[in-house]
Amino acid sequence: MTDQVNPFRVGDQVVFTPDQRTVGWYQHSFERWGIYPGYVGRVTQVVNDKIELDGNPESTMYWSQFQLASEVSTAEREAMVSEYKRRIK
Repeated sequence: MTDQVNPFRVGDQVVFTPDQRTVGWYQHSFERWGIYPGYVGRVTQVVNDKIELDGNPESTMYWSQFQLASEVSTAEREAMVSEYKRRIK
């Protein structure tokens, strides 16, 4: 957690861009949560330092694991998804 303020607002389109620690700890939970590295979703709730995506409470994660979709290229998103799929095989 950081001292920075959550920059996201309800309605923002974001990309799940987890750091390597998050991927290592939680990669097998991503499917249950309905999100995975490179996933694009809409913020439906903001609670302190966490955001919920697409009305799915299972997707609630720390905001620092996301970036605005406009800041992540399609190629970057595709690379994240490919790497995730390679890891879970």
